[in-house]
Amino acid sequence: VALEPELLVLEHPTADIPEPARRAFAEDIVRVTASRHLTTLVITQDARFAARVAHRALQLQPATGVLKPQRRGWFG
Repeated sequence: VALEPELLVLEHPTADIPEPARRAFAEDIVRVTASRHLTTLVITQDARFAARVAHRALQLQPATGVLKPQRRGWFG
């Protein structure tokens, strides 16, 4: 385990977390990654969690395997 990691990889981090606790977990992830200046890669099917923790989001298109940027707000 790295003592001073630069990258945090979270694969399906909300899989066993009940819905009410997910928001608090997302807030914890945001707080920790910001305070440690970590780049974070989150792989999840939980779109709400991804929206809470990510600055940018890509969606995998199942038929083609293409990663499509997800737009936010008026200008993306």
